[in-house]
Amino acid sequence: MEFHLLAPLIHLVLLRNGIFRCQLIKLYFLAYFAYRFITEFISPEIRLRLDLAVYQWAILIFTPAFVGLW
Repeated sequence: MEFHLLAPLIHLVLLRNGIFRCQLIKLYFLAYFAYRFITEFISPEIRLRLDLAVYQWAILIFTPAFVGLW
Protein backbone atom coordinates (compact mmCIF):
# COMPACT_ATOMS: atom_id res chain seq x y z
CA MET A 1 0.00 0.00 0.00
CA GLU A 2 2.87 2.36 0.74
CA PHE A 3 4.07 1.96 -2.82
CA HIS A 4 0.73 3.07 -4.26
CA LEU A 5 0.65 6.12 -2.03
CA LEU A 6 4.20 7.21 -2.78
CA ALA A 7 4.41 6.40 -6.51
CA PRO A 8 1.94 9.07 -7.73
CA LEU A 9 3.78 11.76 -5.77
CA ILE A 10 7.14 10.74 -7.22
CA HIS A 11 5.67 10.56 -10.72
CA LEU A 12 4.15 14.02 -10.34
CA VAL A 13 7.55 15.47 -9.40
CA LEU A 14 9.22 13.67 -12.33
CA LEU A 15 6.49 14.83 -14.71
CA ARG A 16 6.75 18.46 -13.62
CA ASN A 17 10.53 18.41 -14.00
CA GLY A 18 10.44 16.64 -17.37
CA ILE A 19 12.41 13.68 -16.07
CA PHE A 20 11.74 10.32 -17.80
CA ARG A 21 9.35 12.09 -20.14
CA CYS A 22 7.20 9.58 -22.08
CA GLN A 23 8.64 6.77 -19.95
CA LEU A 24 6.71 7.15 -16.69
CA ILE A 25 4.44 4.13 -17.10
CA LYS A 26 7.44 1.91 -17.77
CA LEU A 27 9.22 3.41 -14.77
CA TYR A 28 6.13 2.73 -12.66
CA PHE A 29 6.00 -0.92 -13.71
CA LEU A 30 9.72 -1.47 -13.12
CA ALA A 31 9.49 0.15 -9.69
CA TYR A 32 6.43 -1.95 -8.87
CA PHE A 33 8.21 -5.11 -10.00
CA ALA A 34 11.13 -4.29 -7.70
CA TYR A 35 8.78 -3.54 -4.79
CA ARG A 36 6.83 -6.78 -5.24
CA PHE A 37 9.96 -8.86 -5.73
CA ILE A 38 11.31 -7.67 -2.39
CA THR A 39 8.03 -7.89 -0.47
CA GLU A 40 7.32 -11.42 -1.71
CA PHE A 41 10.18 -12.65 0.48
CA ILE A 42 8.11 -11.87 3.59
CA SER A 43 4.80 -13.27 2.30
CA PRO A 44 3.76 -16.84 3.12
CA GLU A 45 3.54 -17.98 -0.51
CA ILE A 46 4.49 -21.36 -1.92
CA ARG A 47 8.12 -21.33 -2.99
CA LEU A 48 9.46 -22.86 -6.17
CA ARG A 49 13.03 -23.26 -7.33
CA LEU A 50 15.70 -21.04 -5.77
CA ASP A 51 13.21 -20.27 -2.96
CA LEU A 52 11.30 -17.80 -5.15
CA ALA A 53 7.51 -17.46 -5.28
CA VAL A 54 5.53 -17.71 -8.52
CA TYR A 55 5.10 -13.93 -8.58
CA GLN A 56 8.85 -13.43 -8.28
CA TRP A 57 9.45 -15.73 -11.26
CA ALA A 58 6.91 -13.72 -13.26
CA ILE A 59 8.76 -10.54 -12.34
CA LEU A 60 12.03 -12.06 -13.53
CA ILE A 61 10.36 -12.67 -16.90
CA PHE A 62 8.57 -9.33 -17.27
CA THR A 63 11.37 -7.04 -16.08
CA PRO A 64 13.68 -7.68 -19.08
CA ALA A 65 10.70 -7.16 -21.38
CA PHE A 66 9.97 -3.74 -19.90
CA VAL A 67 13.65 -2.79 -19.89
CA GLY A 68 13.74 -3.78 -23.56
CA LEU A 69 10.86 -1.38 -24.28
CA TRP A 70 12.80 1.51 -22.84
